[in-house]
Amino acid sequence: MTKDPNSSRYVTDIQSKITIKHCHESALMAAAHILVCLTKEGKSIKDIAKDFDNNLELVTVWIDYMAGINWMYKDSNKKWIATNEGKKWIEKYYNIRDD
Repeated sequence: MTKDPNSSRYVTDIQSKITIKHCHESALMAAAHILVCLTKEGKSIKDIAKDFDNNLELVTVWIDYMAGINWMYKDSNKKWIATNEGKKWIEKYYNIRDD
């Protein structure tokens, strides 16, 4: 299927990308958003999924990945905690992004 640049649907698709949420800018931004929401804001996975069009699978895959690479973990009280590696990564990512 090819897209006709003169069709209104094509223009609408381009325009809608301009108004996407900040956390949708890149995969890393999505991960950063999820990490911050879980560890600093204490949001539930379902609440975070609302930021991604209720895509619970996307959120849980990122959570599993970040837990797997030791950026965060669940403590004995079932609260998500960012590890030092997770904190370093998030600070580095936000610093690079702001430059």
